[in-house]
Formats: sequence, C-alpha cells, structure tokens
Amino acid sequence: MGMRDYVGAGFVIIGAASQTIAANATTAFDFGTPDDINLGTAALGWVSGMRLVLILTDVRAAGTTSSLGYTVQDAPDNAGSIGTPATALTDGTSLAGTIAASHNKVVGIQVQSARPWIRVNAVHAGGGTDSYQCHALLLGIPGGL
Repeated sequence: MGMRDYVGAGFVIIGAASQTIAANATTAFDFGTPDDINLGTAALGWVSGMRLVLILTDVRAAGTTSSLGYTVQDAPDNAGSIGTPATALTDGTSLAGTIAASHNKVVGIQVQSARPWIRVNAVHAGGGTDSYQCHALLLGIPGGL
C-alpha cells in the first residue's frame, strides 16, 4: 500500500498545547520553550511545502455567560525570537467567540515567506468567568498528500 493508504503516517506533529482559561483575557498557548512555534526549528520536522493544519478543541467546564474564540498569528524572526505578530492567513474557518458548551475547529494556515513564527491565542470574553479547557494541535502535512 502507498502513503495515501496510510495518510496519518505522513503527518508531523509540529506542536501541541493545553490551557485552562477562566477570565476575560487573550492568552497565548504555550507550546514549550519559547512558547510560540518557530517553523525554522529543524527539530519540529516541518519542511517547506508542507501544509499546516491547526486543530482547536475546548470544553466549557463551568458557567454559561462567557464566549471563547481564537486568533492565529504569524511573525517574522527577530534574532531567534518572535517578531511583531500579525493575523495569519487562514482558510477562513470562523475563529470568532461563541457561547457554547464546546468548540471543535480545523483551520488551515498558509505559511508566508519570512514569517516562520506561529502564535495561537484563546480569547475569553463576555464578562463572565466561565472556565474552558482548551487544546491546540498543529500538524504539518506533506504537500503530496
């Protein structure tokens, strides 16, 4: 059987992070040192030509009044650190905050030239103190799959 028969074997986990958010704030996911993802780090397994897919899930643990949304940003490199982030180019999947018991989103991210850093934020809003357990999984998928 060819690679397309076992498509999961071609996926590369670029980063995975979890967080609990229970107050109005925009909180970046911590993917480990240095928190954000630098696609230029060879150890991550990302290679030019891969497509990026971000899987976002969350479950509201308590409350019914707050909303939860997400933002995805990219940034240039600044001497080995993240430069000034801006909204990343995505496939148009809505990341807007909604009041719901849980969310499941699959988002395609377009890698832009000279912007190897990726930041993913959870955005808790609405004045409530609902508690959400959030997860982000960033996958690299070879262009041929």
